Formats: sequence, C-alpha cells, structure tokens
Amino acid sequence: MAAGDSNVGIGPTPVLDAEQIEAVRIGVAISSTEVMVWPAPVQYLKRVTLDDAAQSTITHYADAFHQRKTAAYVSQASVLLVDNTGSTDSQATLRRLEITDACQGGTASAGSNVNGDVPAHAFDDDLTTLWEASPVPEWISYDFGSGNDEAIQWVSITARRNFPERAPSDFTIEASTDNSTWNVIHTVTGETGWQDTETRQYSFSNSTAYRYWRINVSAVVDADYLNITDIAMSETAPTTDPIDKLAEQIELDTSATVQEVRLWLQKAGNPNGLLTLRIETDNSGEPSGTLVDSSAHAVANEIDLPTSYDAVSFMLAAPIALSDSTPYWLVLSTDRYANADSYVQWAAFTADPPDVPSSLSSQSDATWQDESKAAEYQLYSPGLPNQPCTLGRWAGGTRDLAVRHDNGTGTSLDSATTFKNTSGEALEVILLVELE
Repeated sequence: MAAGDSNVGIGPTPVLDAEQIEAVRIGVAISSTEVMVWPAPVQYLKRVTLDDAAQSTITHYADAFHQRKTAAYVSQASVLLVDNTGSTDSQATLRRLEITDACQGGTASAGSNVNGDVPAHAFDDDLTTLWEASPVPEWISYDFGSGNDEAIQWVSITARRNFPERAPSDFTIEASTDNSTWNVIHTVTGETGWQDTETRQYSFSNSTAYRYWRINVSAVVDADYLNITDIAMSETAPTTDPIDKLAEQIELDTSATVQEVRLWLQKAGNPNGLLTLRIETDNSGEPSGTLVDSSAHAVANEIDLPTSYDAVSFMLAAPIALSDSTPYWLVLSTDRYANADSYVQWAAFTADPPDVPSSLSSQSDATWQDESKAAEYQLYSPGLPNQPCTLGRWAGGTRDLAVRHDNGTGTSLDSATTFKNTSGEALEVILLVELE
C-alpha cells in the first residue's frame, strides 16, 4: 500500500459466482511501512449473475438493530453490439488431422511405465496425459481385439508438452497376429527437433491386416525418459491438409467500438494449446494478416473450452474502433499442432441469415478457402462497470434490485440480507452489505 492509500470505493472486487468475501478497511498508509489504524465498518461483498426475479443472499454477523447499509453495482463491462448466432447446423474444425483413428475400444500395453503414466494414456485422446517409460529401449502396443484386424498404413505420434526431447528418435512400427512374432512394417530414424505437443505423421505401404500393432523405440532425442502423449493409427492417410486458421468476415452497419468478442466453440478430446483471436483488416476478400489496432487481439486456453458449444470470451486489451461498411476479419488460430483426436470446433450455420454480412473462410497450407457458411459470434462494446443500482423495498416501486433483511424465506433476520433482481433483464452485479 502506498502512502495515502485507504482502500476507498466498494472494496476488493469479488470473483464472479464464487463465495462471498468480507473486507475490513483498517486505515490509511502514512509511509511504505506504517498504517494509521481507525475503526471501520465490515463490508460483505458477492459478485453474481442474476436472471430477472432471481435472488442471492449474503450472510453476515448479527445486526439486531438493522443498521446495515446495502448497495449494488452493475459489473458487466460490455454491452451486446452484434449477435451473429443462429441454429447451429454446421461447424469448422481447427487443427485436426482428418482421419478416422482406428485405436478405439482396444487394449494398450507396454513393456513398462513409470510415474503412473500408463500406456492407455497414449490412446485416450487427451493431450494432457502421456505414457512414460525408462530406460530405453521400450515398446508400446495396441490390441484391436479378436476379429478386428487392421491393415494400418498411417501412424501419428505426439510429443509431450514441456519435454519434447523425450520423444522417440529411432523406432520401428511393427505388427503381429499372435502378440509374439513381430513383423517390422516401417523403420524411422533420426527424428529430432520435436516441439511441444508436435504431431508427426508416418505413412507406409501395407496391405496385410493384423490384430496387434506396436511402436518399438530404440532411442529418444535427448533424455533418459521416453514420453509419448498421443498415438493414432489408420488404414488411410489424411487426404487434406489440416486447417491452420479460421476467419469470419464481419461488416457493421454503423461505426462502433468493440471491447469483447465471444465465439461459440467446443473442444473434442482434450487439446491444450493457446487460442489467439485477432481482428484483421481485409485484403481483397481475405484476412490481410494486419491487426486493425495494436489492441485487437486476445487469447484463451483450449483446455478450458466447453465440450459442447457455448460462448467463449475474448476480451481485447483495450477497446478498438471499427468503421461502418468496412469489411474486417475475426481470425482464430492455435499454437497446437494438428491432431487426429484433440481439436477445436467453431459453431456455424447455413440456414439462418446473420445480423450483418458475414462469411467463414479457412486457411490450409497458407491458402484461404470459402467455407460457404457463417460462424457464430457476438461483438460487445464497452459499458460502464461498477455503476450503482437503484435499491428498493421487496414489493412494489421502481428499482433495479429489491432488498430484504432475512435469508429470503423469513428467517435469519439478523444475519442475512437478500437481494432480488427486479430490473426485467439479467444483471451481473456486485452486492454489498456494510455493518458498523
């Protein structure tokens, strides 16, 4: 605390939909090491999203004489500007290897594993888990089950995040009908320079179906441990390059300032890359690669994405101005390598007309292509956070929130205060009760 600070205002900002917090103002700093203490009230704060007519209760120490003070502040920092959502009937996929992974429903095995990182982790479609073994050489196998022989001609291996040097450098891809006699199908040597969660693909000619397949590793890049995050196998290699970027063209009817972009996204498997959203200018109907403004970008972690389509917020570093009747692009990318089982999808629709002219494009191998659909997103302009709400009695009157001195059911009159949203719309608010 710097000299002169006294923690004024409504106190610390509580976390949305978390537990309430209590704050006591202890005094004012008179130097970098000294605080002048004075008696001060206790503040109880809670940050919640309340639908219309919804209630929230703050509990506090006893206030028998009902001298408590109450307040509420709208904490929503954005106002809906453009709603480009519809009836989802399509999607676009980011950084996916377009193959059908045959490793489904079988059994993984290995010569050994350490640190609880079992061989099944290499086939669980989760980029946050792995198989780990030491020392090398070591092998990992997959049993497709009786009657499920596979004529594999394509294998992918994904390196571990933070330890790519533990990826295999020399190995053979082998197959067996009896899990005893192994035939070498493909040999790989000198695989160095792996990057975090990098997926490398290996195609080879094979027309014979086998029940058992394995990767037999004789050396790793530069470590005593062998780590593999993911293995996929297929009878056919991908016929198209993975999509590296997705971009939705936007064009506003009126000039506006944008603070937040929400995209309707979902994850498959468990990708763990970093998503980046950029607002770029247009270059002959394609993203130019140039930001509209130095603040026109934001990030989100793939691992935090929902498993079914929902809004994912990208809050720009600062509000940016967009002109009317001018095409711009929302460009989405990830630092994750393409993977067959763990990837991100952006919801889209083809049937409903969007609010504003829009179209979705994808980029593969540095070439943009029209997807003939519209991606789902919302644009928000900055609002005025922490604006005071009007409070009033529980029944009747014009107010944003109604307040009563109990837990909402007529009990705990001394130790609870209940707020009800009467504004007619959903509000994100900070609720405050202050007691001397």
